[in-house]
Amino acid sequence: MPVGEGESDADKPGARPAREVPSLVRDDGSFCSLAQLLTRLALGRVVAEEVRAELEAQYDRFCQLTGRPPSLVNGHHHVRSEEHTSES
Repeated sequence: MPVGEGESDADKPGARPAREVPSLVRDDGSFCSLAQLLTRLALGRVVAEEVRAELEAQYDRFCQLTGRPPSLVNGHHHVRSEEHTSES
């Protein structure tokens, strides 16, 4: 099931409430654009625990909707940016 294939997740809400992942979302609760996220990463304003929480919530939601785990989890090319996340 190619969830989100070929489209951006910016301007969409995350799987976690925005108040739980504020370093990943805009003021309106939608995901940051890639440019906004990269800027936040460069400034050390992305919290690693929020990234983990959102990824786990998306994974769990997929399993809930399909009744099985995904056959592939593709981190795409932005996953390398994790080294710039804050552990706080």
